[in-house]
Amino acid sequence: MGAPMPQPAPEFPLRRPDVRVQRDDTGPSLVDADGVRLCVLNETALALWELCDGGTAPDEIVDAVRIACGLARQVAESDVSRTLRELTDAGLVSWSDGRG
Repeated sequence: MGAPMPQPAPEFPLRRPDVRVQRDDTGPSLVDADGVRLCVLNETALALWELCDGGTAPDEIVDAVRIACGLARQVAESDVSRTLRELTDAGLVSWSDGRG
């Protein structure tokens, strides 16, 4: 028998370092270094954004968002999956192997 197939490294979402949260009358927004508003976040998306630290796994994010926002697991999974995909597609989140 040959060596076991290597498992792919888990991936962790990592927020773009030049993007910050700004709060105003419309709620929390993500803005770039020039102050350009990139998107408006609801409270669930804001909780998720804060956890995109390059070391928190998507399943851990689901659990944290579920607890913080009082959501059913299935709803949290759907919201996290959709929001991570949207943030990734918008270039606001990249994916890290969690090693730094």
